[in-house]
Amino acid sequence: MEYIVESDENSFEQDVLRTSENHLVLVDFWAPWCGPCRSLAPILDKLVSAYSGSVRLVKVNTDEQQQLAAQYGIRSLPTVFLFRNGEVVDQFMGVQPESVIRRLIDKHVARESDKSLARAESLYASGDVDVALDLLSKTVSDDPDNNRPRRVLAGWLADAGRFEEARKILDGTSRDGREDPGFAALSARIDLGNQTMPDLSTDELQKSVENDPGDLEARYQLAGCLIRDGDLAGALEHLLEVIRRDRNFRGEEPRKTVLSIFTIAGGKGELVSKYRRQLAQALN
Repeated sequence: MEYIVESDENSFEQDVLRTSENHLVLVDFWAPWCGPCRSLAPILDKLVSAYSGSVRLVKVNTDEQQQLAAQYGIRSLPTVFLFRNGEVVDQFMGVQPESVIRRLIDKHVARESDKSLARAESLYASGDVDVALDLLSKTVSDDPDNNRPRRVLAGWLADAGRFEEARKILDGTSRDGREDPGFAALSARIDLGNQTMPDLSTDELQKSVENDPGDLEARYQLAGCLIRDGDLAGALEHLLEVIRRDRNFRGEEPRKTVLSIFTIAGGKGELVSKYRRQLAQALN
C-alpha cells in the first residue's frame, strides 16, 4: 500500500519526522519472530487504509534496525509510536483492539477543523480577537469531537475573563481529551477565575493593599487579578501573606487557591518548589 513503508536508519527522518509535518505517522516497531506483531499488523494495515492518506504507517524491523530501537527505548514488541510535527505524541504496546487504536488516531489525526483552528489562531495573534472567537466557536460547534479547538477556545475565553463560558466549552472535552497534558491546568485556571473574580481593578486593589497591608480581602482579590493576568508568582506572594496573617481567612480558600496555582504551573518546577516550601512554613 502506498501509505505503508519499511524504514531504516537512513530513511527514518524522511519517512517519519518530515512526513509527520503533514500527516499523522504510526511507527510500528516489530520483529519477524514476534507473534503479537503478526497479529497487530493486519489491524494497522486496515486502519491506515481506512484513513485514506491522512495517516501513514512506517514499519521498523528491530532485528535489523537495532540502533533505532535503542534510540526510542524499545523494550517490548510490538510498540507503536504516533508522530506529529516530528515528535512522539502518543504510543501503545502490545496488541490492542481496533477500536482502541482508532480512538488514539482520532485524537491526533489532522482534521478539517484543525485548518479552521490555524486560521483562528492567526486572527487572534494579529489582534482580531472577536473574529477569531466567532470562527473558533463555529469550529467547535461543527466538529465537537475535536478537542484541540475546544481547548484553545476555552483558554481564550478564560483570558477574556469569561470563565463561565470557558467552563461550558471545556466540559465538552472527551474522556481521552481530559487525559491530555494541559487539561488539568486549564480546568484549574477556569475554576480559579470563577472563584476569585475581583470586584475592583488591579490598580485599585494594589493601592488598597499598599495603604492597608492588613486588608486581607483586598489582598485576596488582588491575587485573583494577578492569576487572571498570568502573574502566578505575584498571586502566590499575596495568598501566602493572607495565610500568614490569618490562616482561617475565608476558610480554606486561600490554601486551595495556592494548590490550584500549583496545578496550573504543572505541579513541578522552581516556582512550585519554592512556594510549596513557603506554604508548609506558613501553615506550621
